[in-house]
Amino acid sequence: MTDIKLIQTETSDGFKLDGCYIEPKSSNSSAVDAILLVHGTTGNFYSGSMISILGKYFSKNGFPVVSFNTRGHDVISQGRPNINTDFAGTAFEILYDCLFDLDAMINWLKDKKFNNVCLVGSSMGAVKVTYYQSVRNNSFVNSIVAISPVRLSKKYYLNSEASHYYKKYIKLANNFVDSGLGDQLITIKEDIVPGAGLFSAKAYLDKYGSERYDIVQYVDKISSDLLILAGTNETHPRLKDVALDAYEKRLESKKKVDLLLIPGGEHGLHSMGEKLPESIYTWFKETNLP
Repeated sequence: MTDIKLIQTETSDGFKLDGCYIEPKSSNSSAVDAILLVHGTTGNFYSGSMISILGKYFSKNGFPVVSFNTRGHDVISQGRPNINTDFAGTAFEILYDCLFDLDAMINWLKDKKFNNVCLVGSSMGAVKVTYYQSVRNNSFVNSIVAISPVRLSKKYYLNSEASHYYKKYIKLANNFVDSGLGDQLITIKEDIVPGAGLFSAKAYLDKYGSERYDIVQYVDKISSDLLILAGTNETHPRLKDVALDAYEKRLESKKKVDLLLIPGGEHGLHSMGEKLPESIYTWFKETNLP
């Protein structure tokens, strides 16, 4: 039976992040001494395949595994507990703040004497782990795995098949922000639009209205070894070719990167089951991380 412990850490700006720690019953010889799983949009530490597939597989193979909520967990969630009007969740999250979230998560691991952490992020989590390391280049992070990263690029969207609806929502969000109503919620109904769902005007512009978090623009700044995985069926405007474009940009910098494109694979690669973590473990070995 898997030994899962509930844990909590706190960010430097006062967010309490709940999570879990899976302690392995055996050890291995890998230079990766812990794995930190980071969920995507509207996700959380306990749902989806992050724990049920990746977490269980890696712990079974001797890796300590940690998964925390980011402040962007679920659609809307409580913000800082001492501020009644403070809301978080995907709808209100400012992506830059993932730096504080991941700082707190890695500090928790450091306190447990883990010194060589692999960050594994899926979807928006892939954006967060790569963006984090491009800014921080934390020496306690020795590798990054980006599963189905999302392209966050206004320029790209404006030239995509989503441009008509996208322009409508960008204009609406800008109007709210310019009127001092940045927390006004917008429901984006058309699935073709990047970021379909519920967002505050300010949060939507932050994630989807600039080039700041475009993985293709910052992937060459990451010092750690990098593995990018994606499926060939990821054809939405926020997903199409982003893994390949990031890979090629990284190659130009002559820094370590590998790309694994899964034929017929869908966003998140959930249908791979245990073959997904097996592929990551194989990469550890081939990259001489063990």
